[in-house]
Amino acid sequence: MLIIYLTILIIYIVLTLWSLNSLERMPIAKKIIYILANLLIIFIITNISYITSKENIQYESQEIMNNIKTVLLLLFTGINGIITIPITCKQITKLQEENIDKVQFIKRIIIIFVVLLIIVYLECGYMETTQKGILQIMTNIKE
Repeated sequence: MLIIYLTILIIYIVLTLWSLNSLERMPIAKKIIYILANLLIIFIITNISYITSKENIQYESQEIMNNIKTVLLLLFTGINGIITIPITCKQITKLQEENIDKVQFIKRIIIIFVVLLIIVYLECGYMETTQKGILQIMTNIKE
């Protein structure tokens, strides 16, 4: 379990540093706000994916479900964030530096959002399989 949490920590460190770098000369307070806002959006979308994926799964206890949910949400929010947040931050920088106009910015953000939705749709199946696998491992350990 320690390896999983270390992996998640590394993912978030990379995500944060990459996103901070993508926002370039912006004040640090604004950078943090943009990154946290993006992360919140990704978390909500990933949480919806998790809720969808667990519909057909029966947990023997609420504690087990909460532990699995925590790990999956942290992991997949980080992965989805690495795929989308630095790119979104780069677009914000381009907009603020007037390298692109608002119309181009909105089009690019929509494309990023659609890509995220496709990824999350594919993740639903993977999350379901992962949950079932974890439960199977737990059952085998008990036996």
